[in-house]
Amino acid sequence: MASLLLDLALLRNTDEKELARYYVRLRDLQDHVQVTNNLLQEISNESIPPTVFGIWLTVSCSDSALSQALHYPDSCLVRKFAIKQLGRRLRTSSWEITWNHLHGTKGVLDLFAQLSVVDVAHLSTVIGHCRKGRHRPARDACVEALLRGLLPFFHQESQARSTDQRSLVHYYARMLPASSPGFVEQVLSQPKNPLQPYVNTSQILRYHPTLVQKLVLLAVTSATTDERFLPCLPKLARSVPSGQPDSAGFSPTMSYACKFLAKVTGDHSNHVDSRVIIEKVAAPLLDRAMKHRSGTDKVLEIVLTTLNYVQHSPEAVEYFDAWNHRDILSNLTRFWSRHGAEANDAVSRLLARCLNQHRDSSSHSSTSFFVDHLSRKVARKHRYTLLRLLFRHLHNPGVDIDDLQQLHRLELEDFTCQTFTDLDNNDALGLLSRITRANRATDFLKLGDGNPYSIFDQPHGPDARHADIRLLEIHLSRPDSDGLARVKEGMFGSLDVKNESTSAHTISDIRELQRKSSSSREQSNRIFFAKSAMFYAIASGSLHFYGDVLRWSRRYAKDPLTIKTIYKIQPLLTAQGIELLSGIPSTASDLPNSHPDTWQVAEANKILLDLFDITYSASAEPSFQQTDWNAIRFLYRHVVESRLNVARLLHRRLKISDDTLYEHVWQDTLTTLLSFEERALKAELEILGFNSSYGALGRDSLLVDRFKRPIEHPESSFRFLDELARARNTLWKRIRPTSHPAAASLPRPWPQGLPIQCLASPDDIARQDAEGRTPFLSSRASVVVFLDTEAALSELPSTGDDRAAVGSLVDDYGVALAINIMQQPEGPMRDRQVSRAWHHAITSLTGDRMDAQETIAFWRPIFRHALPGVKLDGPDVMDERRQVPVLPTDVDDGEITEWDPSLDQPSVVKSRDLSIRAIDCLLDPSAMQLDPSMPTREPQARTQSFKPLSLWNTEDCLNKSSRVQEGLIASTLLYIDSKENKSSRILRKPFPSAGGTRYPSLILDSDFLLKRELHTAQAIDVLKQLANRVPSTLFFELTSSLLEPSSQLPTESRETAVPTTNAYRLLALTKECDCPEAVASLVLRTVIDRPEASSWHRQFLSPNFLDRLRPSHAKELLTSFAKAIKLKMGLQSRTKTLTKESPEPVIKITTVKYLAQLLHKSCFIDPEDAFSILASLLGKSTHIDVLVAIVESLLAILAHHASNNNRALKQRISIALESLVPMVGRFNERREDEKEPWDRMPVIEDEDSCPPVFGLLLAFASNSEIDVDVRQEVVEQVLLPAFDATQKTHEKWMEIFLARTKGGAAIQEFIIPIPPRPAVLATMLRRIPGLLPRSYFDLWQRCTVMSLAPSPALVTFNRKLKDGADSEEGETDAVPRPDEKATHHWLRIYDRGAEIFDQCRLADILIGNLPVSLSLAPSKDIQSVLQTHTSEVARVMIGHFDELHESWERFLAPLHAPWGAHQGKIWYEYCHPIIEGIIQYVETYREDASWRGDKHKRPKFLPNTVQLRLMLLRPIPDDLPTAQPKDQHCAELADKLVELLTDIVANTKVYHDALNQVLDYMSWNLRFPWNVQAACRTGNLAGQKSEDECATIDYLRVEVAHVVFRQKAEDIRESPKMMEKVERVFEQWRNSEVEDFRMRGAVRLGKLPWCNAKAPPPSTTDGEMSDLV
Repeated sequence: MASLLLDLALLRNTDEKELARYYVRLRDLQDHVQVTNNLLQEISNESIPPTVFGIWLTVSCSDSALSQALHYPDSCLVRKFAIKQLGRRLRTSSWEITWNHLHGTKGVLDLFAQLSVVDVAHLSTVIGHCRKGRHRPARDACVEALLRGLLPFFHQESQARSTDQRSLVHYYARMLPASSPGFVEQVLSQPKNPLQPYVNTSQILRYHPTLVQKLVLLAVTSATTDERFLPCLPKLARSVPSGQPDSAGFSPTMSYACKFLAKVTGDHSNHVDSRVIIEKVAAPLLDRAMKHRSGTDKVLEIVLTTLNYVQHSPEAVEYFDAWNHRDILSNLTRFWSRHGAEANDAVSRLLARCLNQHRDSSSHSSTSFFVDHLSRKVARKHRYTLLRLLFRHLHNPGVDIDDLQQLHRLELEDFTCQTFTDLDNNDALGLLSRITRANRATDFLKLGDGNPYSIFDQPHGPDARHADIRLLEIHLSRPDSDGLARVKEGMFGSLDVKNESTSAHTISDIRELQRKSSSSREQSNRIFFAKSAMFYAIASGSLHFYGDVLRWSRRYAKDPLTIKTIYKIQPLLTAQGIELLSGIPSTASDLPNSHPDTWQVAEANKILLDLFDITYSASAEPSFQQTDWNAIRFLYRHVVESRLNVARLLHRRLKISDDTLYEHVWQDTLTTLLSFEERALKAELEILGFNSSYGALGRDSLLVDRFKRPIEHPESSFRFLDELARARNTLWKRIRPTSHPAAASLPRPWPQGLPIQCLASPDDIARQDAEGRTPFLSSRASVVVFLDTEAALSELPSTGDDRAAVGSLVDDYGVALAINIMQQPEGPMRDRQVSRAWHHAITSLTGDRMDAQETIAFWRPIFRHALPGVKLDGPDVMDERRQVPVLPTDVDDGEITEWDPSLDQPSVVKSRDLSIRAIDCLLDPSAMQLDPSMPTREPQARTQSFKPLSLWNTEDCLNKSSRVQEGLIASTLLYIDSKENKSSRILRKPFPSAGGTRYPSLILDSDFLLKRELHTAQAIDVLKQLANRVPSTLFFELTSSLLEPSSQLPTESRETAVPTTNAYRLLALTKECDCPEAVASLVLRTVIDRPEASSWHRQFLSPNFLDRLRPSHAKELLTSFAKAIKLKMGLQSRTKTLTKESPEPVIKITTVKYLAQLLHKSCFIDPEDAFSILASLLGKSTHIDVLVAIVESLLAILAHHASNNNRALKQRISIALESLVPMVGRFNERREDEKEPWDRMPVIEDEDSCPPVFGLLLAFASNSEIDVDVRQEVVEQVLLPAFDATQKTHEKWMEIFLARTKGGAAIQEFIIPIPPRPAVLATMLRRIPGLLPRSYFDLWQRCTVMSLAPSPALVTFNRKLKDGADSEEGETDAVPRPDEKATHHWLRIYDRGAEIFDQCRLADILIGNLPVSLSLAPSKDIQSVLQTHTSEVARVMIGHFDELHESWERFLAPLHAPWGAHQGKIWYEYCHPIIEGIIQYVETYREDASWRGDKHKRPKFLPNTVQLRLMLLRPIPDDLPTAQPKDQHCAELADKLVELLTDIVANTKVYHDALNQVLDYMSWNLRFPWNVQAACRTGNLAGQKSEDECATIDYLRVEVAHVVFRQKAEDIRESPKMMEKVERVFEQWRNSEVEDFRMRGAVRLGKLPWCNAKAPPPSTTDGEMSDLV
């Protein structure tokens, strides 16, 4: 029936479009159910590739076909296509029909239970994205019910419950975005919900933006709320969700940003980074509000809210800066310019407030920075008002620049020339005059004004470093072009008298500079004054003055250094000079003057020609060098560029007509450029180097900016370029025959004038807006592109005269092609022109010089280079897309066919020389130097070589057609079979059968097998790309045949190594097979039967392979694997028993270990089944590595399912773990302990680390992500019993050791049992203190006391052991002596001393210094025990302070006051009393008369209590919410420090060490600014005293304060607020009657007179104290 219904050949070989059309016909003629069944049947038979089924699903739109495909067991690809199609259906309005066809939620749950892990992940993803488009609540409810059913252990109320127990929650979480918002919010609010850890925040934001908005608002002010959505804030404030703006122009995201900003402003406890709030919320919000033209009230509200936020978060102001043109300051300044600059309204007040806050910030930049960056963001008429605001509110201190008196306080280095040039001229002149009068300074202006070359780069004197104020005044006083226009129109009778006076002064200044230059004897002075005269003339804005100065400079023609210096690039190409020479002045509004009568283009052109004359006159001098005068040639180009830009503004902004522009701007410019070029081409002027074939404007583009973006220009500009090209071509046609007469009659294609690339840049002309505006250049390009065949294929000129006449001036075909094509409008017209040019090139311009393939290969790169991005018709180069290899057709199924897959592959084409023709010169212009004096050079004419891609190229296997893919599969399988297989052959008969042949009977041609470029590894790489399309039967057959013979050959054979490796590489591809179940048995058999290939096992039986198996097959495979391992282990054990020699391993430990590791956090198998496999291995395995892997997997199952209600599984795992207690309780987990009595003392290995299995259990117990009850159960049932067992065994070990050691019996009463590994106990105390009973803390306390204060007998015993004491006399050899390792272990645990602090300090556990979660923190009772034990240790250390004083600091370290809130509370409750008790104990001990009177007292000295008293003073904590409590806390702390200083002076005779401790505490234990604030209070002597009335404590207070000030001087200077406080203290000291105080107030933060030049380190204060000794 299938053969009658389906055209299998068409299904295998057609492309996707034709296949879709076939399916449409089939759908209309046949029953779609029957078609689906037949297609799936043929896929099962492997008659057709599974890829053809995806198109049928799309065409048929059948829910029945979709359901069949989803449940189809034999193809991963079919299920993949079905899942994709299901995702599409769920997004349509008919989703409910599809859902019901799958039997609703119950049916989908059953589907999930049958699918592999890969399919579950894919299905979860497509369901999670089904919420795209229209919102459908009913569909959301179905997805919600599906999620509840997939998690029945958490949703007990769910009616539909899944039977699948695999750990796939992380994949199920992908469906959460497709559920209802209420369910998503419910999941996010349940900390123990299994979906919580796997929520994808980006997808939740995409489909539930309103919910995310709500969560973000909650998260910013609540420390306990989930903060995972905070990174979504920038998108919420800009783009998500989308929506229409309201009447005020506010979009939904803008409204939310406003709401968020108000929220964080009102709640000062928010913990969002200030940078995020300013740069990601406030600044974009203000920028969008201005773009949308929102109302003034709205904008002001945004700014006001932002400033209120900054008031409570001052650090946020540093993100206001003006580097970005869209930041807060820039936008507010622009808004102020539009709405508030005219009056002192709310906008001005807000801007002033913003500037004030920025001034008070620590990151405040100089005022000039903001002046330069903000002034150009406002209109010129408002810039002076803005400048006043900046200096009044941003400058420190504020200055009114209109007030002459206040200008005295101005920092003059804040001003640049740009500050004044950006202002209105009158405002700038007034400000400059006031500053000069107020400060009597002329050297305060910085050089430059932001332009690369500027007249303001010139200083005011030869040796000066500041700009010339007089030059700036002249520039600002130049006549207004508007006023000049009105004069010429007759509106006023004469020019302003002021302007006439200014011009007279300017002339006088210029004359004076000329005089100084002429009379200076120094070369540098002559150059300086000459340049200054030139710049003064430019600044005056008068072309007349500028021309006079340039003509005056001719006198230096015989002074080579001077003349070439003043005509270099820097002085000649200044921005102001180019603007002046453009001839079109600007108005006060920065726009060109629109009155043509004011334009002075002709006069400027005359100056340009005068410069040419100056160059010519200088060429007569012997010192003339071309390179010194290049600036004049560059000047022509820059002036024309300036005029092009000005013409564009005049046309677009001021609506000046093209005729007016051409008449008044371009006509005279054209004449000037032609005059320049005509004179430059004269033979006698060749020395100037101005005779380039590109002319005065050079070869670069004129109409494209520096970012290579074309700018729209008016028609007059294109007309100018076209007329210039026409005139230059005519000029060269007239000039060239004067040197080569034959040039006048050159035939085509040789130009008689200039080549097209010399007439205009293609960037200027090859653009759409030039269409119809450049007739000459367009026609010239068309002539070159559509050159006739006779001219194109003509030979090069043969005679020398003709070749000299042609020279190197040959048209560039690429430039002409670009102009001809790119001027056409995009679309069909341009495509037709491309086709026309392409056809003409491959026919008329080629002739018969090349065949068809060579022609395409030759012309395609030329077109691609000239027309980047333009699509070309016709075949690719050398037909690279030829479909090879392709299976042979028309073969007899009964006969074996010899096949060469490379038969139709394109052959290699070598490059060959061509006879040189004229067209080759046009195509290779790089060979032409474009120098008229250079002869014609013959280009290289060669065809393009071609080497086809490798037959088995792996780059685009998946993009090839189905026919080619089938050919690749067949050819690679046959090649591997022929090369590697020594016995059977695949495809010896048609596959899969003669009736439905997919692959005919084939063998490879012998010549193909001998090709050197082909090899087996390459074939395997191709199969790797197409693995899911290879028939699984062929995969199985080939791999099996390769593996069988390789196992029978000797392993050490070199010939065998390669085939075996290739067989393994091929088998490793099975994880990508379309039907992995078909090859699972082969994979398992290879793993079991080939222990020598254990390094390959992880490639064969990988998690990726198991993830692609359906759950029933994965369970069957792993169960069989476990059974095989047990059989092999039993066989190996029996073999070892029967034979004395160690046999070869039947199964390797790594293989057994790998099975256990596969089950670690596995998703492909039910945890019940995984446990059963692990439990069976646990009873058979004794190797420690295997046990570690098993225990790790068991603990992973227990941790992952701890939140489930599967109590039976947890109980079974607990029982299995309890069985490990005897093994874990051994001295060494790696081997069994010897049975008593011990002939030799057992060796305890790894004394400083946890044993492997014990370490796993401890890590599990300390994992805070696991339920605490589960961890407590593991600790009580496994961990503690194992530890106790080890402890009991160790007690027996100590008894035997002491019994066998001399003097051991006498010390038994002085020792306590210690664990064999104290480090293990210390680790338990540090990591799980909340899960341990009190006895373990008591044990560690006893160990600590015994280590710190051992009994004298134990000390003596240990010393003898170290000295190697012998055993007792009379002992016989029947009582063995303890060995060296046992002695070493004894000393390691009983002779540690203070080293025990390195392992664990109980105070660390008490204060919470360890990385322990709250669930593992010790209880209140344990904390009280730790407090008692810590006090006891302190008393022991004080009693033995002689020996332990060096460890006193280590003991006290955890008792120092912390910074955090939680630790601070614990410190006050537990550690503060400990420190007080230590102080009291020391003082009592010190005051004891018996101790003081004992000459042999122990200890001989006691610890200093100053440090302890300082520890009672808690530093300023970080958790205080506002500044006021911190100030109060700081004042109280300073008073206590003064009290301590007073007590030190009263009770201590030598107090310098104590004073140093106080200084160290204030400088380093307190943070800035609190240490400085405390020092201010300490050094504040409110009541002034005379020198006689001052006590020592007063001197000490001032000394301490001054030392702190000096050590923190840098921080103080950066904080204006703190500097003000310190200055008040210094002022008080300067007014004191005590000389020492006055001296310290005078030096302030400087160096004391008697101190060394080099300041002491921060922690050293002996130099500071030297005056008190």
